[in-house]
Amino acid sequence: MEENNEKKEEVVVKETVNNNEDNKQPKKDRKGFAIAAMVLGIISIPTFFEFIISIPCAILAIIFGILAVKSSRKGLAIAGIATGATGFILTVIIYAFLFTIGFRAFDAVLDRIERGNGYNHYYNSYFDDYDDYKF
Repeated sequence: MEENNEKKEEVVVKETVNNNEDNKQPKKDRKGFAIAAMVLGIISIPTFFEFIISIPCAILAIIFGILAVKSSRKGLAIAGIATGATGFILTVIIYAFLFTIGFRAFDAVLDRIERGNGYNHYYNSYFDDYDDYKF
């Protein structure tokens, strides 16, 4: 009878081990986020002149990279964050530069018109000289 009791105990032990394994949740590896971060970051850099494409890609690359830092593809996640940040900063700098040049050029044209040094002043003075020769 002692042998039957030992066998029953072994069976019970095996069942508890199996139950513990079934209760474990699978480990979530976010390597898909890391790959997506890298791809979106790479897309954001050469498309810096199209802010409609570059800014969303860069922001998503940064977000996906942050989510994937604890995955098995940590290097891709960090590269995605870096390329996304580079694309975002490059886009902001280029558009700030272009807007600054555009506003300065517009301001220079307005200033020239207000001072009377523009084409309008040239043509007015040209025709004013011919007003003296009226018949």
